[in-house]
Amino acid sequence: MKAKRRWENLSGKKFGRWTVIERSDSINEWGHIYYWCKCECGFRGRIIAYTLRNGTSQSCGCRQREIATEQMKENRKYR
Repeated sequence: MKAKRRWENLSGKKFGRWTVIERSDSINEWGHIYYWCKCECGFRGRIIAYTLRNGTSQSCGCRQREIATEQMKENRKYR
């Protein structure tokens, strides 16, 4: 018999650029809980709770694209 896990309600909390909207009904095969989140850029996605808490997921990828764009602009200056 599987023990019932207690879960923390993360709704309304902010993790990096993610804002947690609500808990999703789905749980993956390892028992990880998903939350519906909204990124600052407007993207909405279903994110695993522990990746929010441990900092693995900070945004939908928009920050990485911004960094890449900034680096490309910088590199053009030196050509």
